[in-house]
Amino acid sequence: MVTHGYVVFKYEGIYYIYNNHSDSYCSCLGNEVVNQIHNMLNNNYTEYYKKNLLRIPLVKEMTDGDINYYSIYNSIIGYENSAYYTSKYEPSNSYVYIIDFDKDEFIITKYNDRYTFNLFDIPDNWMDIVETTSEYVYENKKEVYNNNIQRKISELEAEINKLKLKII
Repeated sequence: MVTHGYVVFKYEGIYYIYNNHSDSYCSCLGNEVVNQIHNMLNNNYTEYYKKNLLRIPLVKEMTDGDINYYSIYNSIIGYENSAYYTSKYEPSNSYVYIIDFDKDEFIITKYNDRYTFNLFDIPDNWMDIVETTSEYVYENKKEVYNNNIQRKISELEAEINKLKLKII
């Protein structure tokens, strides 16, 4: 099915917009993007991707390249092989998936509806939310649920407790 859409990375106020020519609906492209976000977070690639986004040339018109989005890695590291453009404005299309590194949000626009999730805590039922509500915004909590980050926090808390015992 030819359902056009975009995968977008927003960082430092710039939208890096990658074209996807087909199968952009939630159960296909959306699901793939969410899986890649989980992989990015679980492997601590976020800072690496942010740093590399800044290396991508800013262009006003869609560049020549593959018209299908394949992965976060391919889009950011191999940007010269992808059809993309940059903008200071959010794009519109039937399906748009935005990874907003500025606000730590994952935003889905589906036609005229908009869904905003915490990038670090995308609910397992995100697709059900998108299919059953016309708009969704997560409660803006600063809690972090990423397993690697939670593990590091626990390790630091244990180390702090050991240091407190040494002081006493």
